Amino acid sequence: MGTIAIILMLVLYLLMLAAGVYFKSYFDKKGANLATKEDFRELKMQTAELRQATKEIEAKVDDQMWNKQRQWEMKKEAVFAIMQSLSLANNALFEYATASFPAEIERDEFTRDHMKKKHDQLVSALDDLEHKRAMGLLVCSMTFTEMVDEIRRKMWKWIREIERDDAAYQKVSEQLMPLINAAFYYGRVELGTHTTSQSSESSAAPAPWITNP
Repeated sequence: MGTIAIILMLVLYLLMLAAGVYFKSYFDKKGANLATKEDFRELKMQTAELRQATKEIEAKVDDQMWNKQRQWEMKKEAVFAIMQSLSLANNALFEYATASFPAEIERDEFTRDHMKKKHDQLVSALDDLEHKRAMGLLVCSMTFTEMVDEIRRKMWKWIREIERDDAAYQKVSEQLMPLINAAFYYGRVELGTHTTSQSSESSAAPAPWITNP
């Protein structure tokens, strides 16, 4: 083989070697770029998933906070409605007691009509109290609602006592006021407004299952 041929083959070999080095570097770099893009897409997907998860958690927390706030508002409305109804029933009992007379005394038509009106108002007030208490069972504690029910049941019993003796209300009121104070105490406990300074009321007001008949 001639010298020129050998030189040409050597040059061709060197060119091929240079081309191999170049293309290897090119494809290595291309592969790195592709890997970088793939990593970027993966990171982008993970970021999107994290953002979605964060939104879902925030929404769940917001729902829980809203539900908790709504439940407290419902409890507040229930307690206020019950205590207002209890106050109206107490007033109705007082008005009926002051309009009542012993059964043996003859009553004129005006007195009978007046007593019937007060009696109907008292019955309506007690029915409303029971309705409000029943609704309160959805959001209020048994301690509070049983306290109110204890008062309502005793009021029905006291109506008969007042009808037999117009002086019975004095004794009735002595039993009634501690129970009403207890109901207000438990109402404050329901709303979280009870303070240590009010704790004496709880000791003065017996629980519904140990009240005297």
